[in-house]
Amino acid sequence: AGLGHGAAYFEKTLPVLGTTGRAVAIDTRGVGRSTSKREEFSVEGWAQDVADLIERLGAKRAHLVGSSLGACIALQAVADYPDRVASLVVVAGFSELDRSLELNFRLRIGIIEKLGRGDALAAHIAMWTLGRDFINTPDGAAAVERLFASVRRNSPERYLAFIHAILAFGRLEPGQEGEP
Repeated sequence: AGLGHGAAYFEKTLPVLGTTGRAVAIDTRGVGRSTSKREEFSVEGWAQDVADLIERLGAKRAHLVGSSLGACIALQAVADYPDRVASLVVVAGFSELDRSLELNFRLRIGIIEKLGRGDALAAHIAMWTLGRDFINTPDGAAAVERLFASVRRNSPERYLAFIHAILAFGRLEPGQEGEP
């Protein structure tokens, strides 16, 4: 699921996906019901967790569906563990960060550092991800409320660690200059 969102993100689609086989929604390390004592995260580490879960579930391969950060994790899983992935559905994902995405994530860092992880951050995320027409519908208003609740569940430190993991995935952290 997207940055800071857990398995509940797929609550409406999971039953549909489950009509063709076993469907499992996961809380990535550090999100929801998962546990993590460390505050350092990486897309590569989350992809390894996905590959390990596929094995633990007794499956040889899995069809991966990922949205936003979850799509990045799924893309990394395909790159690192191609024998574990049968197919891939990428929703609003990216394999590299362009200037617009970098500005978005750096603005999120600034909002957290100046205002904390609260309604200002959630409002920015809603405007960036949901679209004006959708936000102005009853379903959109409900989605905004869910997004605000999701943002509040993450500690500022953990959410910042997630953003830095994305920036590292895009090779935009200090010391990564020139890395492919």
